[in-house]
Amino acid sequence: MAVINDILFAFSDEARLRMALLLEGSALCVNCLVKVLDMPQPTVSRHLAILKRTGVVATKRDGLYSYYSLSKEGSFGALGKRLVRIYGRELAKVKPFMDDRERLEELSRVCAADCRTGIK
Repeated sequence: MAVINDILFAFSDEARLRMALLLEGSALCVNCLVKVLDMPQPTVSRHLAILKRTGVVATKRDGLYSYYSLSKEGSFGALGKRLVRIYGRELAKVKPFMDDRERLEELSRVCAADCRTGIK
């Protein structure tokens, strides 16, 4: 039961849900998330820490940058991935989620880091 509670807690905040949807199929640095979400860096980092602690995101360090992506293993598992797909499908045409994807697409062309976007 703790796994379900952790996943639902992670998605209970709009900022964390926006981040999770952006990370579906992507590996993004904090700088990209700050720009796309138009939030201060400490706020983004705090939400990423919660997503990491609940097992929703994984981190990979490469030189100067840390890249965040959806976790492929651990407690997040299949349930969390399905929730991200469902939320993404349902919220794709709703602001601010729609705007986030558009900003990510624009930003992916000029990001100084080697972020990999899974824009569909």
